[in-house]
Amino acid sequence: MRLERFRVQNYKKVGDTDWVNVRDLTVFVGKNEAGKSAIFRGLSKLKPSDGEKYDGLKEFPRRRYVTEFHLQDWPVSSAELVLSDEESAALSKEHPEFPGVKKLVATRHYSAKLTVQFGGHALPERPSALQAKRVIESAITAIDALVAPDGKGEALAPIKKTLTSQLKSHASSLTGDAPCSKPQIEPSITAIAQQSNEEWQKQLLDSVSGPITSNFARPHQNVSLPVFRAPTAILRDQDFGNSGRLPGLGVLGESRIFLGTGPTGPDMPAFVGRRVFVLG
Repeated sequence: MRLERFRVQNYKKVGDTDWVNVRDLTVFVGKNEAGKSAIFRGLSKLKPSDGEKYDGLKEFPRRRYVTEFHLQDWPVSSAELVLSDEESAALSKEHPEFPGVKKLVATRHYSAKLTVQFGGHALPERPSALQAKRVIESAITAIDALVAPDGKGEALAPIKKTLTSQLKSHASSLTGDAPCSKPQIEPSITAIAQQSNEEWQKQLLDSVSGPITSNFARPHQNVSLPVFRAPTAILRDQDFGNSGRLPGLGVLGESRIFLGTGPTGPDMPAFVGRRVFVLG
């Protein structure tokens, strides 16, 4: 992925930068305390290398916190990323409803929620663990109501007993509002599949497993974003040759380099070919 432009809003003294285009080399110049570093620290938390999340109490604009912060889950950092041909093909394979996509826009909110859009269309969010629990509890009710075809009553009874026990145990393990991953929901899907050995069993249990698979097997946000390095790495001579100078801008000295993706070793400060510097 290649960074095309970014936007930071509702962060410290930054109301809204609007969309800022970047090229292979982008330099921000301004006086001290103008908000340059705040912009890049806000953006770095889109997918931070240090794992640090937003802190609304400390980072939401101070004068607005009491009256506005509780009103919504405010967006903070957004990045428009251009996909390579390989990434576009991989995305189309996983999400056929987005064929040939070349760009995506990812936005991180104060709650740490990430939204991803392709051409203005957002991927559905993954259901929470609590929502998964409710779906499984509905499946348990559906199992209890199953009626066996003629001659299969005795065979169905132990199936219902086993599945009810397994699904209840699984449902009790699901708590909280965090997104529920596919591996977390697999135990119930697997338990039902294991009892669907004969055609009559499959026909009965498809009505039970259907709501589970439709809720959790459909495409959800599962986009691997580049990792953003916080603006803390000092620019060194080897980054721009032995002169330590950027043409036309003089000695960079202690200026700080912003972000990086892919290799993150000390000699790899670039952000997928994009470098953004803070001067002044």
